[in-house]
Amino acid sequence: MSKKRKPLSRKQLKEQRAAQKARIREQRAWEPPAAAPMPNMSYEEAEALQDMLGENESVATRKLAMIVANSMTWVDEPEFDDIFASPLACVEALAEVTAQRGVSPEDVAAWDEDAQDDFHEEIQQEVAARVLTPEVKERILTALEALGQRWRKQLKKQQANEATLLRLLLAERDAERDAELKVAWQMTGLVNALVGRSLTVGFELMEAVSPSMEQADEQVTILDALENIPPEAEAKTTKLLNNMPGLRRVFEKQVDDMWDKGTHAVYAGDLYLGLFNATEVTGVRGIMQALVTALNQHETLPENVQQEYMTRFIGQIDAYIMELMTPARLAQLHARLRQIMETEAVDARWLPFVALLYGDLREENALEILRPFLNYAMIGELRRATANDEEE
Repeated sequence: MSKKRKPLSRKQLKEQRAAQKARIREQRAWEPPAAAPMPNMSYEEAEALQDMLGENESVATRKLAMIVANSMTWVDEPEFDDIFASPLACVEALAEVTAQRGVSPEDVAAWDEDAQDDFHEEIQQEVAARVLTPEVKERILTALEALGQRWRKQLKKQQANEATLLRLLLAERDAERDAELKVAWQMTGLVNALVGRSLTVGFELMEAVSPSMEQADEQVTILDALENIPPEAEAKTTKLLNNMPGLRRVFEKQVDDMWDKGTHAVYAGDLYLGLFNATEVTGVRGIMQALVTALNQHETLPENVQQEYMTRFIGQIDAYIMELMTPARLAQLHARLRQIMETEAVDARWLPFVALLYGDLREENALEILRPFLNYAMIGELRRATANDEEE
């Protein structure tokens, strides 16, 4: 009587799938571009490269192909916890790619398992090509370097060399081989695993908010999405983020980056929100003119004294704005931001930033949260008003 086989572990299933992918690639005669020696190469990089090149050419190529495929199992290493392609962008790219292929889910279901696997792999590679931004690629390379260093410290020389080789392959910059190197990114198991994870998260996020979206008879605006999120959708999203701390950190960083870019655009006058009226801006102009008058009384001033004047100027602006911001005035700001989102009165790329401001204004401590931003916004609108006066 034959012994009952134990079910394969998750890691064993991944390794088995990686081996299958490597065989498929070998059958298609796909070869990874060789990682060439580079100037200023570290000892570890040179060692890893020599380890591979020590074999004959066909063995070395097969070896690198296996590393590229087997790297899919590295997605669970802690160095990659915080790396995601934009989940919703992945879902959108998948829909576009599938539509372009003109193949329905029913068609795919009728194929044999190998054909389905090939199709899904090709689709995922095309999605990867669309969603792998330079920032995501750089984070993958940084994580590969950290992974190799950790494995080296743990005396896992072979694994460390493999991580180093893959990083050398993906980090290579050669204009003449640009197309070839792009394919290397798309064919890499680790990259596809990261994109696959991002796709899964994207579908879960879409599932969480889809009930409220389905109830809309017309196109949903960012304001609709912000104000009509049902409690169950919010609970599902919170649970997803709590179960994936790495994803939460990614989203928090994206929000922080969005806030910094939006605030800078408002301060520089590149993004006009019209939060202050002409009388209010004129009041700040008077404060600035007083500063200029005071500075002009001196031919030269030590840097520390100039800094004192600027600190005093900023403090005066802050006090002026805080005096303006009565509950009724805050309600007017809220209405203005609502109007911007309803009419999409700014470039679409800034609408998420406006939504952040709108959300903050609904908080009980809105003035405390937005106090620094309002100072930047006032200076930005003063700059815009001054520039318009000069043009006239």
